[in-house]
Amino acid sequence: MSYYRTKRTLPNGSWQTLRGGSHSRERAIRHAHKVAHATHWEGTLIIFDENGRETYRLYTHARRPWRPKKSSKLGFAILIMVFIIAGIAVIFYLPSVNIDTSSIIPQPTSAPVTTTNPAVLPTATDPATASFLGFSWDTYTSEEKAKEVLTYVNQLRAQNGLSSIRYDSRVYHLAIARVNDMDQYGYMDHVNPVTGTCPDSIKTKYGFSSGEYLAENAYGFPSGGSYSSGMEKEAVDSWMTSKGHRANLLWPQHTAGVVACSKGGHCVFEGLNTDLFGSGCHTAAEGIAYWNTH
Repeated sequence: MSYYRTKRTLPNGSWQTLRGGSHSRERAIRHAHKVAHATHWEGTLIIFDENGRETYRLYTHARRPWRPKKSSKLGFAILIMVFIIAGIAVIFYLPSVNIDTSSIIPQPTSAPVTTTNPAVLPTATDPATASFLGFSWDTYTSEEKAKEVLTYVNQLRAQNGLSSIRYDSRVYHLAIARVNDMDQYGYMDHVNPVTGTCPDSIKTKYGFSSGEYLAENAYGFPSGGSYSSGMEKEAVDSWMTSKGHRANLLWPQHTAGVVACSKGGHCVFEGLNTDLFGSGCHTAAEGIAYWNTH
């Protein structure tokens, strides 16, 4: 062990003794580095031995602790504002979202059934209005698919000596609203058991006059299911085996019609006429009773 003394320069040019004592040269050097690092000091550190001879010299530069730049502070403030705005948007948006649970809730395994009613079905919300309010109507029948299925319906009508019916976008939008209403409320009928609405009661929302009527067939799982490719044609084939449904598809006075299915596995046929077929709101049970006696 030897005696070592550590000095450092001060801003006025004088020297300050930092440490002195009997210890190794290596320990004195470690102490000098520790002082320079801890104090962020700028200057010269010199270590002298017991004879006053210089044994080590360390040049240091002041290091300022990190502080955020003004631009960093501004960016942080903007980030906080973005989170606040996003939180407000979520609060107002989530209550209006129609969450689809068909993929996580067990679905019924029974075969789909059909309902017959010369009247109209309930509808929930106008698709255009629903989109504006943030709803997302999930449907697997596009207008193009609806036109394709209508061609099949017209083939069946031709085979029975009847004229073709045309595609009408008003009928399509009403049919989409109907099947999505069934998905949303979990039913399959011609009258919504909660709202009491049916096609005849909401038809004016879709551009129909009071003298136009829509007769509806329904097909699918009573409490909901899931869509499968080709379901529209399956629905038509099923309706053709049922007296009331067949009569609706082959109604001579229909001028337009659409078949549409939803993500939840509900399908409808809406036949447009001016023959009072579909006037008023009537349940499936009433429709069955009617066709059993006609």
